[in-house]
Amino acid sequence: TTAIYLAWSFWTMSWDITWIVWPVAGVLFAALLGVVKMVLKNGSETQHYI
Repeated sequence: TTAIYLAWSFWTMSWDITWIVWPVAGVLFAALLGVVKMVLKNGSETQHYI
């Protein structure tokens, strides 16, 4: 995320706008973490019945 933020900021020189990378990254991380936990939970339940 840091590399994307710095590259985008230096390329566009829009430091006042590019900060949006941080909240977007936070939301995407939380969503991905939730999906991974759900998949792992469902996977362990499936293996339990085998």
